[in-house]
Amino acid sequence: MALLPILLSAIAQDFNGDGYHDLAIGIPGEDVGTIANAGAVQVIYGAFGGLRSSGNQFLHQSTFGIFDVAEAGDNFGQALAWGDFDADGYDDLAIGVPYEDFGLRSDAGAVQIIYGSSAGLSTRNSIHNLDNAGMAGVAANSDLFGAALCSGDFNGDGYADLAIGIPYANYGSVQDCGAVSVIYGGNGGFGVPIGDYWQQGLGGIPDKSDTYDLFGATLACGDFTNDGRDDLAIGAPWEDVGLIESAGAVTIMLGDAGGLIPTPFYWTQDTFGVQDQCEAGEAFGYALASADFDGNGYDDIAVGVPWEDIGFATDAGAVAVFFSGLAGPGGSFNQFWSQDSLGILDVSETSDAFGFSLAAAQLGGTAHADLAIGVPFEKVGSVVAAGAVNVIFGAAGTLTEAGDQFWSQDTFNVLDACERNDMFGYRLTAGDFNRNALYDLAVGIPWEDVGAVLDAGAVAVLNGGLTSTGNQFWTQDSLGLLDLCESADVFSTGLMQ
Repeated sequence: MALLPILLSAIAQDFNGDGYHDLAIGIPGEDVGTIANAGAVQVIYGAFGGLRSSGNQFLHQSTFGIFDVAEAGDNFGQALAWGDFDADGYDDLAIGVPYEDFGLRSDAGAVQIIYGSSAGLSTRNSIHNLDNAGMAGVAANSDLFGAALCSGDFNGDGYADLAIGIPYANYGSVQDCGAVSVIYGGNGGFGVPIGDYWQQGLGGIPDKSDTYDLFGATLACGDFTNDGRDDLAIGAPWEDVGLIESAGAVTIMLGDAGGLIPTPFYWTQDTFGVQDQCEAGEAFGYALASADFDGNGYDDIAVGVPWEDIGFATDAGAVAVFFSGLAGPGGSFNQFWSQDSLGILDVSETSDAFGFSLAAAQLGGTAHADLAIGVPFEKVGSVVAAGAVNVIFGAAGTLTEAGDQFWSQDTFNVLDACERNDMFGYRLTAGDFNRNALYDLAVGIPWEDVGAVLDAGAVAVLNGGLTSTGNQFWTQDSLGLLDLCESADVFSTGLMQ
């Protein structure tokens, strides 16, 4: 079973209510005692000057007070999302445990909710799966419930809600077509969940459920209609379009007073007016991010197409951006970006996978959101798969190549250095960790070697602006962090959405 994409971007996340954004880092390969790949989450809190090690937390299913127990191969922390699900003023953390077993159903999956407080994330928690009362659908073997997560207020009631990807869910005899479950926040959070369950071709969702579509493999939330309710973008990156295998598709559902509702908004690269065209194996929708790039008050949607061929460069990668307005999500116009786009730094090369990960936030300090694009297989100099990040900045009416940036671990003043197969940029998220009104960019480097410890993983943080001045480099061997680097932990495989 392939490692699934996890969408990463962030607008705010404050678990202890001190005004500084905090960073949760998934470590799905973490061994808990002798339990291999049980998974864990490291939480580092924001402070004056940036993220600080004091008060950090190391959470897993054998942590005192956390429901369930650590089990081999659960991958606790593979997906993360934040939101104030109980509207108490403290953000809460949703943790995907996609390989959790329930009874005899292996890898059915679960989501753990840990609630915020004035002291940070607390032991008040709950655990959810498709067998919870009030949730539609039935848990089954290899569903991977919780492989993708996204939070937004879909019904406008002031409580954050949670969308949960179930990419390997079946529909009758149709295998691995995928599904999305939505549970709605309320007083007390998700004590007794009330939810919806969506699959393609059912209840007004466009297209139909086909084998290995993996509908729900990626998710992104944003207010695409500017009506005060969040909407949901759902990726099906292995969707076949006609006879074109694994071309990929994205479906948009709109927020409403009663919850999410289906719409006809369904995009592939063969949709009328969309730039470029469908080709086999491109995986349109493998990554998603949303924000208001053009400053018109409507959130826009960026779609990663990491295995797009650019000229003769196979799997070089691209990103499609759909701008929203009065005509609805993506109804204004769209852009198509690659490293061969005019003015974009570097060039498209075979197997770069530009668009593998995305994050959207006001990184440049202007009123417009900007787009960070992970290129984790980028060759930097002679260093294969060292990884890089391109940043394209928002402007009035558009994203623009003006002032775009290219970051790697060989960029001047960035801590550490490029090494083979580090995959800098494999995951991305953003937050104002030092509360200076500029969003900082956190870059996951899951296969970073730390000393002699192979594939321990790391996170680089570039300060808002974007600038390398004062940048940070975090591993589990960083002074003051709980736990230690261990081989194949892949620290930062999960970052917050």
